[in-house]
Amino acid sequence: MQTPIIKIRDLSKVYKLYESPAHRLKEALHPFGKKYHREFYALQDINLDIMSGETIGLVGPNGAGKSTLLKAITGVITPTTGSVEVNGKISALLELGAGFNPDITGLENVYFNGAILGYSREGVDRKIDEILAFADIGDFIHQPVKTYSSGMMVRLAFAVASSVDPDILIVDEALSVGDSRFKQKCLRKINEFIERQITVLFVSHDMASIKTFCRKAIWIGNGKIIESGDAKEVCKRFANFMAYDMVPTQAQAQASAAVTSATSATSYQWQDVAKCASVGDKSSTITRVAFYNSETGEPAELLEGGESVVFLMEVHVNEPVFQPILSIDIKNSLGILIFGVNSFFLEKEVAEMAPGEAHQVKFSFKLPLLKNGNYSITAAVADGTYHSHVQNHIVHEAVTFQIANRDLQFRHYTVVNKECDIEYDRIG
Repeated sequence: MQTPIIKIRDLSKVYKLYESPAHRLKEALHPFGKKYHREFYALQDINLDIMSGETIGLVGPNGAGKSTLLKAITGVITPTTGSVEVNGKISALLELGAGFNPDITGLENVYFNGAILGYSREGVDRKIDEILAFADIGDFIHQPVKTYSSGMMVRLAFAVASSVDPDILIVDEALSVGDSRFKQKCLRKINEFIERQITVLFVSHDMASIKTFCRKAIWIGNGKIIESGDAKEVCKRFANFMAYDMVPTQAQAQASAAVTSATSATSYQWQDVAKCASVGDKSSTITRVAFYNSETGEPAELLEGGESVVFLMEVHVNEPVFQPILSIDIKNSLGILIFGVNSFFLEKEVAEMAPGEAHQVKFSFKLPLLKNGNYSITAAVADGTYHSHVQNHIVHEAVTFQIANRDLQFRHYTVVNKECDIEYDRIG
């Protein structure tokens, strides 16, 4: 039987939190050992086996315990209880600037980090050209690290971490500060490690990267392992949790496979849009929305592109709307319009809406093949014609979703989709 390269048993990390420094001093000096702190479990009862050659993505919200777990694996922190057994050489890229002395030059830091990793000066000399070429920071290599931008620092850190031929590579969100070209360069390097069967632990909020590089993912929340398994399935359920606060149970996970497009209106995961940025004269208002995969009935938070989806919105009428125009726009993370549709262009005649009425609007369409990334849907209702109308209510970023598909990295944006139908019914 293969021995795990990382073996974690009953791992917990507890921090003592004090309301003030005075309480810390009181606890230290109290003759009867009175406690003035409360305990915070950054990690609680973690049990995990990681095999050699595995590539594992760690997902979870900020503060979930992902970085604490990696620090325990690398030995940066000592567990409160439990054990971590590592059978191999680790190279880690943790938080920005970790392991760098800001007062010495980048070149001196390369040799310093090499010594920490067990390399002699001669060993670093043999790799120095490769490191400097990968970092590509020019003459700044001879300047103190404290003068570096965050991007320059991560360039040098990754160049050092990836040059030492480790048994285990750990990357903790550090690539989020680099420019897109360097990020792609780093991802290609990570892919080289994966092809060489080097164990990789990869933390990222980018579900596309997790799905692209990792076959297995671990979802961590509140210091505990919520779920582990196939990266695609774990990422999907984690995305639903982030959008709708849905924590899966075993029964829910099994039941989700049986959900069909016959989902009833009462089971939609509605989102209140009251906190979304919006404009308009409020003659009619959008009150809540839902976005789901019509093939599975599941909330459409993490998609691959090409799915049949449904966007629902409820509209409450405050003043007469004589010529309603109903529309949605899909925008990328920069706010650039990618795809849009409205009832006017589709020649969908919408009846006059009277005060006091409530309407449910349903947009059914096939999602375009989009590049991996984050997207949002803006919903709107107007009164008039396309050339002359008054905006009743525009809700920006009514819902957000992510495209994550390892096969769609370099596809072009699709702007127009005529395969869309709009249905609306008066519901009040």
